[in-house]
Amino acid sequence: MHLGHLWHLVAAAAFAVAAPARLVPRDVSSSVLEQFTLYAQWAAAAYCSNNLDSTGDAITCAGDYCPEVESSKTISLSEFNDTNDFGDTAGFVAVDETNKQIVVAFRGSKSISNWIADLDFDLTDASDLCDGCEAHSGFLGAWEAVADSITSQVASAKQTYSGYTLVVTGHSLGGAIAAIGATALRNAGYDLNLYTFGQPRVGNLALATYLTEQGNNRMTHLNDIVPRLPPMDFGFSHSSPEYWITTGDDVTVTTSDIEVIDGIDSTAGNAGELIESVDAHAWYIIDIDGGPQSPRRRNRIKSILLTIFIVLAIYFIFFAHPESSHKPSTKTDYAQLHKATPTPKADEQARPVIRKHKEMIVASMKSDDTSWFTEYFPDWSRSIYVVDDKTAPLTVPYNKGRESMVYLTYIIDNYDSLPDVMLFLHSQRFQWHNDDPYYDGVPYLQKKGYVNLRCVWTLGCPVEIHPLSDGHRDDVHAGEYFLNAFKELFPSYPVPEEIGTSCCAQLGVNRTVVLSRPKSDYEHFRNWLAATTLTDDLSGRIMEYSWHIIFGQKAVYCPSAEACYCNLYGLCDLKCSEGTCAGRYVLPPFSSLPKGWPYVGWDGQAQNPSYGLPES
Repeated sequence: MHLGHLWHLVAAAAFAVAAPARLVPRDVSSSVLEQFTLYAQWAAAAYCSNNLDSTGDAITCAGDYCPEVESSKTISLSEFNDTNDFGDTAGFVAVDETNKQIVVAFRGSKSISNWIADLDFDLTDASDLCDGCEAHSGFLGAWEAVADSITSQVASAKQTYSGYTLVVTGHSLGGAIAAIGATALRNAGYDLNLYTFGQPRVGNLALATYLTEQGNNRMTHLNDIVPRLPPMDFGFSHSSPEYWITTGDDVTVTTSDIEVIDGIDSTAGNAGELIESVDAHAWYIIDIDGGPQSPRRRNRIKSILLTIFIVLAIYFIFFAHPESSHKPSTKTDYAQLHKATPTPKADEQARPVIRKHKEMIVASMKSDDTSWFTEYFPDWSRSIYVVDDKTAPLTVPYNKGRESMVYLTYIIDNYDSLPDVMLFLHSQRFQWHNDDPYYDGVPYLQKKGYVNLRCVWTLGCPVEIHPLSDGHRDDVHAGEYFLNAFKELFPSYPVPEEIGTSCCAQLGVNRTVVLSRPKSDYEHFRNWLAATTLTDDLSGRIMEYSWHIIFGQKAVYCPSAEACYCNLYGLCDLKCSEGTCAGRYVLPPFSSLPKGWPYVGWDGQAQNPSYGLPES
C-alpha cells in the first residue's frame, strides 16, 4: 500500500513551495477511511458471541456487520472471556492471511459489571507502562487479567506468521483495554498499529503523552458521551490525534465527514460538543456494538449512563473546585500546528527506549502548518523541529544550514534508538521540488538503504558541481566553495572531480546505513555547520549535495528516473528518457505559487488537482 495520498499528495506536489495552510477542510484521505472501516468491523466482530469460542474457525458476524473481515481468509487463534473484579474482558486473537495481519480485538461493554468498572474513576500507578504514568484502575486491571495469555499468543502468532502486521483494536471499554494493552505490547518490543472507537480516557497526562508518542488512531463520533469520560477534572487525559466523525447516527461516513483534531486534551472535536449522546456511541462507520441489539439493552445502557451523569453532577456541585480543575495547556500553537514527539524528561532517560519502526523528521518554522503530516500519515511517528523558536518541544542549537541542522540534530540526539526507517522532509505541503504524489519508498528503502525522494534529474543531475574547477557565480551556487568545504567535512577522502544528485535534500535512509558512521561523524558535520563563515543558504546547499556521500553513495548518485519511479513509487509503466518521465514533473516558472494554489493556476485559471499536472 502506498504511504498515503497527500491529497493525491498533491498530484501537483511537484510544483509548490508555499501554499495556504488550509486550502480545503481537513478531510482524511480515502486510505485512512478504508483502514478505519476495516478495523471498525474487526472491533464489531468482538461483540459476536460466535467468535468467543471458535479457535481454528473463521471470524464471522451475525448479519452484514463485518463484510470485509468475512471476505478475508481469517482464523481465530485464541479467544478470551475472563470474568474478573473489573468486569468481563473478552475478545480474540486472529490472523488475517488476506491482509497479512494479526489482529487482537477487545469487546466493548456487554454487561452491567462492565459498566460498573467504567464508573470507577480512580487512577492507579502504571509506572510499568511509562514513568509517571497512572491509569484507570478498572481498565488497567481488565488488561492485566488477560495480559499473559494474549502476550503469549501474540508471540506465537508472530513466529508463525513472520512479517505480518500486528493490529490492536476495540470499541468503548474494549478501546480502553486495547490502548493499555497496545502500550504494554509495544513496551515488550512489538511494533503495532492501534485503532480505537469511542474509547474513554484511560489515564493521566503522562500516559496520554506516552500514547501520543507511540502513535495511535483514536476515533470519536460527534457528541458520543463515552470519550468524555472519565472527566478531566479527575486527572484523566486523552491522547492525540483524534479522528472525529462529524455526521449523525446511521449516516454513511465519507472522507469529508472526518476531521483530524490535534493536541493532547484538545477541547475541539468530540470534547467541544455541548450536548452528549448515548446513541452516538453505537455508530462508528458501522453499527459497531454488535448489530442487532435489542431496545431493552440500549435502554439499559442509557439508564447506566444517566447514573453516571447524576454521579458527576453531585461531584461537581458539592466537591469540585475551580482552582483544582485539570485544564489543558493554553500553549496550543505547537499542539495544533506541529505534531512532534515529546522530548523525554530527565528521569525518563534511564527507561529502556522502544525503537520505532518508521519516522518522519521534519524541518519547519513556527509559522508553518505541519498538521497535514498527522492527517495523511497517521501510522508514521513524527519528529517536527521548529528551527526559529527555542521554546519549541523540538528545536536546534543553531538555526543555520537550512534543513541540515535539523537532520543532524535528530541523528545525534537519537543515535542509540533510531527507527528502522527515516524520512527527512521539509514542512510545507506544497513545494516546487516535491517529485511525486506518493511517498511510499519503504520497501525499496529497506533494500537500498538510502534513497533521494526526488527522481527527476532537473537540478542536480547528471552533474551539479565540479569542486576542482568551479568559479564564482552570481546565483546561490555552492561550486566555488565546495572544494574547501569537502576537505573540512571529509578530511580523509580525496576530493571528487564531479558531484551530482537530484536536488533538494528530501531523503530516506534506514537505520543500518545511519549507524555505518559513528556518532562522532554527525557531531563533526554539525560542528562544521555551526562554525563555518558561509551563509545559511550556501552552507545548507553544500550539505544538500553531501547527504548521498554521507550515506555511502558515490559522488555522482543519479539513478535513472525510470528506475527511480518504479523502485521508489511503484510507477513502472512510464515513458521515460534517462532523467525524466512524461507527465511526472515540469520545472515551474516560479518557486512561489499563486494565491489559491492548487485550485488556481499560474495565469489565474481554475484547475482540478485531482488528476493530471498543472499548467507550467
